[in-house]
Amino acid sequence: MSETPPEIPGHRLLARIGQGAYGEVFLAEDTTGRRVAAKVVSPREGLSEKMLQRELAGLKRFLAAAQSHAYVVRMHRLIEGLPGGGFACIMELAD
Repeated sequence: MSETPPEIPGHRLLARIGQGAYGEVFLAEDTTGRRVAAKVVSPREGLSEKMLQRELAGLKRFLAAAQSHAYVVRMHRLIEGLPGGGFACIMELAD
């Protein structure tokens, strides 16, 4: 995965706390000091454009559902257009 964490507008990445098939998850802090999780998905070898678009579409659907469901991790925002063509999902921290 990435050597240098990407820059996410309005957030400071503190540490990588996980990784998976589509990207990495970071402990982050927003401009108010609130700690959040930031899932970062960036184009890389092994991920086709179709796969990236499918992940982005799924996160967009999840964003709508997560706002009103008591038992789902709250997703605060989805940030598209990161440097290098990636996107980030900002959500509450979970165990």
